[in-house]
Amino acid sequence: MLRRWAAAVISSGVLGALGVPAKDVNTLVEKLKTQKGIVIEQKVVPGANHFFDGKVDTLLGSVEQYLDKRLKTPERKPAA
Repeated sequence: MLRRWAAAVISSGVLGALGVPAKDVNTLVEKLKTQKGIVIEQKVVPGANHFFDGKVDTLLGSVEQYLDKRLKTPERKPAA
């Protein structure tokens, strides 16, 4: 049987994405976490606005860490 799964990282500034209050973003994250087969990680970028002005490097660093972790290929042991 083919198993489907989804993974996502939600990054938002303290002010929330598109002016959405942080509590609403948190509610969405918590609701998504309860769904089977979905992995959600949330990171808040302090002081970031919708466009992450002056915080793009922080955002990119978070996304890079997430992708490195999710796309990591397990090391294979050499054949004996």
